[in-house]
Amino acid sequence: MPLMLGTALVDDEVAAGSAEEVSTAVAVAAAPGLENKTGQHSCFVNVVVQTLWNVSAFRDAFLVCEPHAEARGEDRSIFLAMKQVCSMMEDGAAATVVPDVSHSRPQQATASALKEALFQLDSSFELGEMHDATEAHEALLEALHRALAPPPVLAPPGAQLGADGSSDQDGSIAANQENDGAAAHAPSHPAIDESPSCSADSFVKHIFSMCMRMEYCRPSDPKEEHSKPVTFDQWTQYVVASELRKQVREASAGVAGSPLVRVLRMAAGSEPSLGDGKGQPAPGGNKLQMLRAPRVFTLGLASDTAHASKAEISESLQGIDERLNLRDVYEGLVGGGGCDLVALTAFYEQHYVCFCFSHTAGQWIHYDDDTRRLLGKDFDSVKEKCIAGRLHPQLLFYESR
Repeated sequence: MPLMLGTALVDDEVAAGSAEEVSTAVAVAAAPGLENKTGQHSCFVNVVVQTLWNVSAFRDAFLVCEPHAEARGEDRSIFLAMKQVCSMMEDGAAATVVPDVSHSRPQQATASALKEALFQLDSSFELGEMHDATEAHEALLEALHRALAPPPVLAPPGAQLGADGSSDQDGSIAANQENDGAAAHAPSHPAIDESPSCSADSFVKHIFSMCMRMEYCRPSDPKEEHSKPVTFDQWTQYVVASELRKQVREASAGVAGSPLVRVLRMAAGSEPSLGDGKGQPAPGGNKLQMLRAPRVFTLGLASDTAHASKAEISESLQGIDERLNLRDVYEGLVGGGGCDLVALTAFYEQHYVCFCFSHTAGQWIHYDDDTRRLLGKDFDSVKEKCIAGRLHPQLLFYESR
């Protein structure tokens, strides 16, 4: 009996030691978790912060930068609130690498100040309510870009204006979004000129913004004016999740090529399609070109339901490529284009989580607010977690290699 008791004690100690080793491995490899107490509804902001933090180029530059002296108040508030939460995460990460001998616990990182700043920026981000993480992601990047970019020089009276008589007044990537009516057909954020750089520069723009050009097809009515090409910057390229699933089914039926590349090419107007369902080619449509590839290509999967089935989620995940070459999508793109999936956000009903690949650990990490778990080296582990939890992917982050 004493031997059996001793064996049990040893097994318990081994199990406890293993659990502690796993916990330490997660703490070293993962960013600190973010607070989301009952009723706070902070998960939509938390995943935005955690995915941005996972991009080392953004993290390293942001921690040492300061807002422009002439940044407007709302943008400065966003910058300072983001700086606050990033500093807390940096302190938490440092405390893991160099433990505090006093054994005092580091302050729990929280994005509550950032939520308040988002509300001050846009009252639609009402406090205490759940909001769309993709909208928060774009609003945050836009505000950070404006806070860092020098304000534009206002055109003097009588200077040449845009086609609709307007000019870019705030230096934002989203400035003059409806400049000629035709720009409404572009994915997002049209600008007023046709230069490859449509707004003032910032490191946020260089990392995440893609410069696009929309060329409109000639109208069938010869009397109707042909819309001029529009060049614009955008943070995210969207595709419809149901269309991606359709392409996955077609691939299973023998259609060659990547479903994701095909659906992106369809969105760009460069993938042939059947116009009338009888084998007749569709008439020439609008053409979307990428003039400048970003450091991080952000892809949004637009879903028509918050309650996707496990089968639908599995099919969407089958359509996600871990490696992507943007030159396969956008004709005429010069240089680079190769990128790897490094993070994604996912949701079920009104809760968001994210998955980030840690180059330190060589593993995918699951972030659920302040809970963090090592999943494994392969993306299959992320797929399994998403399917089991009915988590549909929403934003995908591909970093250039």
